[in-house]
Amino acid sequence: MTLITSDRESESQSESHLRLPEDREALESYWAVYDHSYEAITADLMAGIEAHPEFGPLLTSMTPEQIEQQGRESHERMRSAVLYGDWDQYLENLRVEGASYARAGISFSSWFGLLADLRVPLWHRLFAAHGDNQELLQRVLVSAEQVTDVAMAAMGEAYLREKQRVIVEQSEAIHELSSPVLLLSAGLLLLPLIGMVDSDRARQVTENLLEAISAHRAKVVVIDVTGVPAVDSAVANHLIQTADAARLMGATAIVTGMSTINAQTLVRIGVNPASLNTRGDLSSGLEEAHRILDGDAPTDGDAPGVPMRR
Repeated sequence: MTLITSDRESESQSESHLRLPEDREALESYWAVYDHSYEAITADLMAGIEAHPEFGPLLTSMTPEQIEQQGRESHERMRSAVLYGDWDQYLENLRVEGASYARAGISFSSWFGLLADLRVPLWHRLFAAHGDNQELLQRVLVSAEQVTDVAMAAMGEAYLREKQRVIVEQSEAIHELSSPVLLLSAGLLLLPLIGMVDSDRARQVTENLLEAISAHRAKVVVIDVTGVPAVDSAVANHLIQTADAARLMGATAIVTGMSTINAQTLVRIGVNPASLNTRGDLSSGLEEAHRILDGDAPTDGDAPGVPMRR
């Protein structure tokens, strides 16, 4: 049974690291029981899915026709894998399913529990069917366990890989949202920095700013650090490098909102005040920016700083 809500396919992977079952007699016996009980097992499984807080909404987003078709296709792919050793399509479908669960926000424990719910009733039926032949029962149980392990491994790998990709994309989006470059007027950009600035964020900030300068043909950039709690040597170097990069792009950088404490910190760690064009607050910085745009003020590097805010 599958619940795939995306047509996106995952990358094909080698099955060399998966231990595929090879006992043909045991697999045929396993499939005979599974196939005979498929409708009953699926009905019980669907009832649990409908009541599940994570899978329930996913199920309601699909039509009965979609659910029936996916179940039929999944059943056929599994039959080809178990009876004829055609594992490629079956495992690829499971990878797509695992990735779709990650994108849908399904927790790892939920889909793991879904497979466990499928295993329990099937195991009871296997015992009932082969309990009088302990040797065959043992082989069937081993093969059934291998089929389940292979399925969980394929889904799990795709799930975790996709979840990691989603986390990276979300982290990048948060960085971009936390460092927006705003177009205030023709030629004037504002970059308000809020929160801590680490090396990764500093790199993202510089990239965003330079792209915005190029896109908007900006002449002046105001970088406001009012919301940065602590300006250390790393942040100071980042500000200097960003200002230098902006200058190379033909824009003047003005840093505003530097507190007295942060200013004293910069002096103590040896930062040259002349390396930054600063203004005490955002309002003063914007006034200076408009003077530069109007041609009434010196360019970056020539303008003296003003007293810092307290």
